[in-house]
Amino acid sequence: MKKIVLSVDRIMIPSKDILLDKLKKYFDEVEYSYGNRIPKDEEGYLYKILKSLKKYNFLEEFCKNRINKTEWKYNEKIMKKFLDADFVLMIGGLYYTEEFIKFIKQRNKNIKFVIFLWDKFSKVEISNLKKSYDKIYTFERSAAIENNIFWRPSFFLEEEETEKKIDCYYLGNSRNEERYKYIERLYKRCIKLGLKPDLNLLSKKVKLEYEKNIQIKEPISYKENLERIKRAKVTIEININNQKGLTLRSLECLAYRTKLITTNEDIKNYDFYNEANIHILKDLEDIDSIPKEFFLTKYEEIDKEILDRYSFEGFIEEIFKEEI
Repeated sequence: MKKIVLSVDRIMIPSKDILLDKLKKYFDEVEYSYGNRIPKDEEGYLYKILKSLKKYNFLEEFCKNRINKTEWKYNEKIMKKFLDADFVLMIGGLYYTEEFIKFIKQRNKNIKFVIFLWDKFSKVEISNLKKSYDKIYTFERSAAIENNIFWRPSFFLEEEETEKKIDCYYLGNSRNEERYKYIERLYKRCIKLGLKPDLNLLSKKVKLEYEKNIQIKEPISYKENLERIKRAKVTIEININNQKGLTLRSLECLAYRTKLITTNEDIKNYDFYNEANIHILKDLEDIDSIPKEFFLTKYEEIDKEILDRYSFEGFIEEIFKEEI
């Protein structure tokens, strides 16, 4: 019998039950753990106070000791999940400390800790992960080569085709002025083409010229975001500088048969790339040349075999191909 413990990034927690259910196809026993950090809803009032005091360097040593005791007490509480597990799969972040992994491996010599990184991590961070994780995957091809770890694109959860009622959709934080300029220009382009865009730039402090049209001051939930991507004819993503790995958004578009406008030029190197479905922005000025037909023509279907590789099932089958 094979047992796996799954841990996921905060953004995926609302979907963890779907992931756990899918894992049952491959493993006899499936469990979930947030990691070995205390979840926010279990932190407790005293623990939160101690963290705040430590943050401001007040009674630092005292707070540090009390925090460590509280965290280790929580670790002892969750430990039994790991003592008979064959695998631990962490998706998206650093939630298992080197100390915790070492402690578990002393008691369960057969357990393997696997981590999939879907954000950019420094060489130093990855080097630290190598000390405790048995296998490290990254969504960025270049990072895999540079750090001698495994590369694997990310995944989508569910395939679904919904009636497309939104001409053009975007959701993101106003990280910098460049992102605002992209969204502002896209808004102008959509209006010029006679489209009805749903562009949402989260910015609580900065006053934007097109405040009423593109600025939101409260976040949209992940669930609602997915619903809008499903209903969108075209979705936009503005990538972080130098990020080449496939984002969740690009894969959600793949799953929902939604066209994509992206600044990620590397996307053309993937087997699902089709210029009828994906428009690459090379720079800000390129926005003005997006043809109206891109928004109006139907999405061209992708071969099922290709699509399956980017599903969660395809992800699990590739990562654990020698184990399941």
